[in-house]
Amino acid sequence: MKNSAKSVKILLVDDEEELRMMLADYLESIGHEVFHADNGKSALEIFEKQEIDIVITDVRMPVMSGIDLLKSVKSISPSTPVITMSGYLPTPNQEQTIKNKSEAYLKKPFTLRHLQETITNLFDGVN
Repeated sequence: MKNSAKSVKILLVDDEEELRMMLADYLESIGHEVFHADNGKSALEIFEKQEIDIVITDVRMPVMSGIDLLKSVKSISPSTPVITMSGYLPTPNQEQTIKNKSEAYLKKPFTLRHLQETITNLFDGVN
């Protein structure tokens, strides 16, 4: 990755509009550029057109799940970090995919500080 944690391009995906907008506002306020979508299919379209440094996605969404998005992102760009998040316990298959493919998993609710620390840790030492 060529960007530091202070200025990364983030693709934020969650079908809960209020949460998505709150997270996007926070991430933008601390210097990140944020693209967002309400489902995995729309997110994948953005991912294929934009240079994205990190994907943050909910697991359970309509149209295309976060797990399917995670698999697609890793198929297209294996080095792009993906953070998955969910308020539900993942199924055994989802849990295995999350462990094998995503760089981090956040259990909702999480703090904004925890989200920022997770992003920073993924890019720590990368210039």
